[in-house]
Amino acid sequence: MISIVHIIRAFSHPARALVALLCSSAVSSAETADTADYPQQRDEQDAALRAAREGDILPYPELKKRVERQLAGEIVGQRLMRTNTGWTYEVRVRRKDGRVVYALVDAANGKVMSRK
Repeated sequence: MISIVHIIRAFSHPARALVALLCSSAVSSAETADTADYPQQRDEQDAALRAAREGDILPYPELKKRVERQLAGEIVGQRLMRTNTGWTYEVRVRRKDGRVVYALVDAANGKVMSRK
């Protein structure tokens, strides 16, 4: 975040400083609006980060290795979801033969629970 002191020091003319201050506050407001418009999404992100820190879910690089080994392909899409049974990844894996496999993966241990 840019402070007013930095802006005043950076610009010798007061009008330029005012323009810079207004621009920085507009950017700051846009960043705040981003999270304010989607509080549920922000809560989910915070919960996922907390789960990773506390060891409730595997770090993504480790999970990625396990899933790609189990499904013999490369993850091309993923989404972490909290369900009533815990954290689950919904992944898309492109196999070596070109087929795309969709799978649900237990985020705690990296085991594939279902695939189609």
